[in-house]
Amino acid sequence: DIETEEGAEEKAIEISNQKHIPVVTFADNTFMVEPSATQIKAKLESLGILQ
Repeated sequence: DIETEEGAEEKAIEISNQKHIPVVTFADNTFMVEPSATQIKAKLESLGILQ
């Protein structure tokens, strides 16, 4: 949460090279910038987190 976590906004910009949020990071060291719910669901399924 960039509003409450110190350094989170800077980290989001560092990861994506953009000032867009949300930036969602995953355990496999990939990230998505402004993903849709469908994209997040598909990614979590591919990681075996959702079935």
